[in-house]
Amino acid sequence: MRVGGQPAEIIVAKTRDDLIEATLELWRSGDDWLILGGGSNLVVADEVEDLHVIKVETKGIQSFTSADGNKTLLRVQAGENWDDFVNHAIELGLAGVEGMAGIPGTVGAGPVQNIGAYGQELSDTLLRIEFLDYRTEEIGVIEAKDLEFGYRTSAIKRDRPGVVTWIELELLDDGGLSR
Repeated sequence: MRVGGQPAEIIVAKTRDDLIEATLELWRSGDDWLILGGGSNLVVADEVEDLHVIKVETKGIQSFTSADGNKTLLRVQAGENWDDFVNHAIELGLAGVEGMAGIPGTVGAGPVQNIGAYGQELSDTLLRIEFLDYRTEEIGVIEAKDLEFGYRTSAIKRDRPGVVTWIELELLDDGGLSR
């Protein structure tokens, strides 16, 4: 089929700091670049010998309890597998993302297209993301309301290139019951 050439370089980022450092270095080089999560929806051209790829493999899930004790906040690194994360939330008895089990890809890709399934969308539970902005080369936290979510889209997908380093969600502890 001749689908898929060999890129000039593949950099694997295992930590948030490595992801930021490698990305900034690549952007400053002026070379063609691609941020790669799971790669499950990617078809690569044969001629990519000038393309530099950063594969996001950052891992980690932190859990916090809301002030009222009713909700659980989860901060999830961008390289976590989405389906594994959903299963983790289900095992904790948390509701809000269970309908999105089985969606391929990584957590960091989720806000780009506002993933969703079975009546749930990421925008329903997302609080904020940490984002490395391509244009400014600055890292900052963006609140969900500022991501301009729509059906399978966001401000990132439309016109805000960069890299999601982590996402933070607010899930309901309903004793394992779905919403």
